[in-house]
Amino acid sequence: MLEKTIIRFLHLKSDWVFKKLEFFSKIEIHSDIAASSKEHFLQYKDEALGMVKARIDHFSKIHGFDSQEIRVKMLKTKWGSCSIKRNLNFNYKVLFLSDNLRDYIIVHELCHLKEMNHSRKFWQHVEKVFPDYRCMREELKKTGL
Repeated sequence: MLEKTIIRFLHLKSDWVFKKLEFFSKIEIHSDIAASSKEHFLQYKDEALGMVKARIDHFSKIHGFDSQEIRVKMLKTKWGSCSIKRNLNFNYKVLFLSDNLRDYIIVHELCHLKEMNHSRKFWQHVEKVFPDYRCMREELKKTGL
């Protein structure tokens, strides 16, 4: 009986099932993004910090951002943060994202140096650098972090 119910369900919902399979097959999660050990962090933190500092330097020269300290940490639920003291923190796993996504995260945090919130004005700063920031936000959600 259960087998017949399952077969009937699959026949009735086959379009839905195939759409979901197609959607999930397009999501690529880099294995290093999924990793979360202290050893993994120690292996990549210096490389991540160098990359982040280089990109911050690049965007600061063009857009006039001025930060204080820059750190790379083993964050569990965030890609980055900006403190009231103008310190920028980044998840070392930005190293494993596409160039576009990592630049978006870096610019997002740099824009907090101008607006310490997610107001319309903040998003206008982000949009000046990344007009398609909404697509990037959606792409980041797919990483599972």
